[in-house]
Amino acid sequence: MSARGAVLAPGYGGTERQPILAALRDALAPFEIATRAVTFSTRGSRPSPGYARELDDLRAARDALRDAGAARVALVGRSFGGRMCAFLAEREPPDALAILDKFQLTERVPAGVRRHLERGRDGEIDETPKETPANVHHVILANNALSLAAATRCLGADSNVFLS
Repeated sequence: MSARGAVLAPGYGGTERQPILAALRDALAPFEIATRAVTFSTRGSRPSPGYARELDDLRAARDALRDAGAARVALVGRSFGGRMCAFLAEREPPDALAILDKFQLTERVPAGVRRHLERGRDGEIDETPKETPANVHHVILANNALSLAAATRCLGADSNVFLS
């Protein structure tokens, strides 16, 4: 199994066999990026409340890639699938301590910041905001080809790529 992986999520009503997902799988293969395409369990019906089942489907695919040895997993989706990937990434961003450890920066962080993050990891406090502050804005600008090229270059620390 590759050390890198990508969950591929289809557009609304699509399946894991959607042609664009097959094209993405084939485009990622030369870069030794393992893929796992999903068919949302709500296919053929309305989305679940709060998209809970769809997010569970993405988590299962992500976790399967990790269990198979992918240390870094991107979330890649088309249309509705891209939206679900964005929702999951928003709800489960990479852990700050894991990122610091990965890049061997833990000892360079001030002790107070490190303690704060550790207390958050241990459930003693919320170490990260649960809502995006009003002064923070996210803009995603790219077409599918540019996003795919970026995904193949940047698949690190649980990078997330959203296509629509």
